[in-house]
Amino acid sequence: MSAPKQQAGGWLSGIIKEVPSGDTVIIKAVLKSTTGIAPEKRVTLSSLTAPRLGRRDGSTADEPFAWQSREFLRRKAIGQFCVFRTDYVLE
Repeated sequence: MSAPKQQAGGWLSGIIKEVPSGDTVIIKAVLKSTTGIAPEKRVTLSSLTAPRLGRRDGSTADEPFAWQSREFLRRKAIGQFCVFRTDYVLE
């Protein structure tokens, strides 16, 4: 899977497609061609820690205000164009 569109200086750009938690977004590249599938990149916002959502199977519960933090970021971000840079990568 390739990264979204590369800009000068190591900056990338794309459109926010999904918000899985209050500190993570999935960014889709903007393709000029209508053929093919746009590559996506999962980005966790650095220096930000949001409460974690529980698992669907019920093995872990939501942390307090996890749903509200995710919904706040989702309402503000989905469909917005963004420019970002990768600070570091965790293996």
